[in-house]
Amino acid sequence: MVLVELPLDIPDIAVKQTISTCDQFTIEVESTVTGTTCHKCGQFITKPFNKGREIDLQHSSAFGKPVYIRIAPPRY
Repeated sequence: MVLVELPLDIPDIAVKQTISTCDQFTIEVESTVTGTTCHKCGQFITKPFNKGREIDLQHSSAFGKPVYIRIAPPRY
């Protein structure tokens, strides 16, 4: 087994785990942001009530394999 670190340089996320298969890398991340502005009232809120559905975002390739970032964004 070979451990490979792929630098993301993306602010406000933490890497949970990296999954490598024969044809791609998937990096599971989570948001480190602690709040957002309410789109209805404009107040800053800090208590999330759930997470959105998981989405895979295509990132640059590494070692000839596509890299995907998987995140379930927090819902406020």
